[in-house]
Amino acid sequence: MKTLSKAFFATTLCLLTAVPVYADHPYRNDEYRERLNRIEMRIDRAVDRNELSRKDAKVLNNEYRRIHRMAKKFRDDGRLSRRERHKLDYEIERLDDQIKWYQRKNTKHHHKPKYPYGYERHDDRSGHESYHR
Repeated sequence: MKTLSKAFFATTLCLLTAVPVYADHPYRNDEYRERLNRIEMRIDRAVDRNELSRKDAKVLNNEYRRIHRMAKKFRDDGRLSRRERHKLDYEIERLDDQIKWYQRKNTKHHHKPKYPYGYERHDDRSGHESYHR
C-alpha cells in the first residue's frame, strides 16, 4: 500500500509539472499587445520628428488598427494557434517594414541636396558656367 501511494504521488507530481509546459503560454498574448503598442508609439514619434507625413501616418495607423482587430479576434477563444501566431508575426513584421519604407521615402525627399555630389553652380560675369567645390 505504501508503494502504491508513493507511485500515485510521484505520478501526480510529474503531471502537475509537465502539463503547464504543454499548455499554451499566456505571455504570448501579452507579447503581441506589447509589440503592437510599440509600433503605435513608433508611428506617433515618427510624425512628431517629421519622419512621416500625416498622410503616411494615417495609412500606417489604418494598417495598425486592422492588425489589432485581427489579434483581438484571434485571442477571443483564449489561445493563439500556431497558424494564428505565424499570421500575426507576418503582419506585424510587414507593418514594421512599411514604417521603415515610409521613413526612408520621406527622409530622402526632405533632405535631398540641391546640387548632387556637393557641387555648387556659380555663374561668373563672363557668362561661362563653372563648377566649384
